[in-house]
Amino acid sequence: MITKITYGITRNLGDYNSERIDAEYQVAEGENPNAAMVKLKSFVQNGAVEVSAPVEEPPKPAKTKTEEKVEEDMDAGSTPEKPEKKTTKKVAKKAASKKATKKAAKKDEPITYDRENKDHKKKMASVLNEHFPTWKKDAELGALAKELSGKLVGTPIFDKKGNLLDSFVDAVKDGMATEDDGL
Repeated sequence: MITKITYGITRNLGDYNSERIDAEYQVAEGENPNAAMVKLKSFVQNGAVEVSAPVEEPPKPAKTKTEEKVEEDMDAGSTPEKPEKKTTKKVAKKAASKKATKKAAKKDEPITYDRENKDHKKKMASVLNEHFPTWKKDAELGALAKELSGKLVGTPIFDKKGNLLDSFVDAVKDGMATEDDGL
């Protein structure tokens, strides 16, 4: 009898970064372990689960002076002319990205895909890596991905909160579908 199941997934975030998400589930007596595995897999992939009791979030680490300065500058509506020595390019890029996201959120409109935006390109690549892992090695898929990237310019990619839209993922999957897929 199966009493415990574990499921995990590693996602490529780009720039040699990845994240690992694991979850463990105790199978109740009489519960179908296959159904439990489906629930567990859905939870890990989608991050959604019904919780009967509130879950306390761990306290957030204290912000560095650099992060506080960037937030102050963003709130003031300006960006620092020259970042402090401790500020890395990555922090500055995140601040600029957050500022762009805040502007779009104020308009109450989704953020549209821009093939020149590095964050958008990374997200497109991560979607391709997840659904078409051989796209970089397969010349035909690579060419199709490049063509699709041009076609998707102006398509909503993030909601006003900066979350990836399912409709964008579906557009990528539809655009990459070939006759060989049997679709």
